[in-house]
Amino acid sequence: MKKKDLIAKIRETAIEEMPDVLQRIDISKVNIEDVPETVRSPFNFRRAVSYTFASIFIFIFGVTIFNFIALGTDTTPLDNNTEIVGFQTISAAALLESFDVVDLAYTESTYSVTQLSETTTAVDESTIIDQIYLVNNYLNMAETVLVDENQYLYEDIDSDDANYQYAFKYNGTDLLGNLISYRGYYNIVEQDGNQIEVGILIHEDRTYNYQTVIIDNDGVLTYRYRVQLNDQNYVEVSNSSTEEAQRFTYRVYKNNELFNQSEVTLFKTKLSLRAEVKITNRLNQEINLEIERDMSVMANQRFRVNYRISENQTASQADGQFTVDLQYNDETGKYQYRYQINNQEVVIEDRPAKGNQQATEDDFKPGRDNQNPFVTTATDNNTAESTRPGGHNKPRESEDFTPVVESITL
Repeated sequence: MKKKDLIAKIRETAIEEMPDVLQRIDISKVNIEDVPETVRSPFNFRRAVSYTFASIFIFIFGVTIFNFIALGTDTTPLDNNTEIVGFQTISAAALLESFDVVDLAYTESTYSVTQLSETTTAVDESTIIDQIYLVNNYLNMAETVLVDENQYLYEDIDSDDANYQYAFKYNGTDLLGNLISYRGYYNIVEQDGNQIEVGILIHEDRTYNYQTVIIDNDGVLTYRYRVQLNDQNYVEVSNSSTEEAQRFTYRVYKNNELFNQSEVTLFKTKLSLRAEVKITNRLNQEINLEIERDMSVMANQRFRVNYRISENQTASQADGQFTVDLQYNDETGKYQYRYQINNQEVVIEDRPAKGNQQATEDDFKPGRDNQNPFVTTATDNNTAESTRPGGHNKPRESEDFTPVVESITL
């Protein structure tokens, strides 16, 4: 039906349905309009730009939140028992490496100080320089164990030494990117009704003995690892971690006297380990170090350190920043630590050998999944102890470990 016919039909029907009001309605004047077509508004460039920027902002905000969650600060970066035990024993051995093997008396390390400029600063650099030998011991430890997460590996391995049932290894990198490698071998034995670990750590041409030390405080047992150069010179380390922080306590003994003690708290920022170190020396001075490894240039790495020194754990005496990198000594054929403290340069001659070949990606690929037992991380069904060592625990039952039980002389 054509449009005009349809309109006529509608008019005719309307007249038939409304006869009583026909005289009052002029049907001829009724106008039926076509359905209007949708009119598209012209393109608005300003509105399009605003929508685009809003979308970009939402995307960037989402990525930022994701990065904050995924790459934020991790306060418990060591994940498993082998990492926890390996960090304690190997970091303690690294502190021992700073001991003078020939003369273990309280002699200070040889170092030289060079004035880099005539500019004076408000920072008392002599204060930190007076403590440089002690600080250097902990920087040596940091070079061994504070590395990028893709540049270290703690792993249980099969023992290739018939004298020991269990073994683990550590691979890391020094500031030159060279491979640092340690191997640990141990047995779980019984002593005075308690089970302890007795073993050795091997690094380069050095071997350190280590064992578990149990402290009984009114029936409550705590555990430490003692890593020793000999009976008079050793480091004891215990795990004082909580659910919120991964913290280890060190006691350094020289000639059977407490030389210094410290607390090391670990963090992981993005991909690298960072440490806060609180050292108390023999004079009861407190040296606080915030140590972070700068690996932006793999062949020329360095440490960035914030420091604060307090007298008798009271008001701060001095604080500041310094960097630490390596400098080659042509005469000795060895690398030394070079500290740049504001406008002073301090070169420390004592840097134990770390490694002599470049690390590769294969050095940090795990080879097996099984986990060896450790006394200090063993769980107990009858206690609520954390799996981290250093917690309180009752003596273990023998079936917890299936150890090789042997008599020992400590």
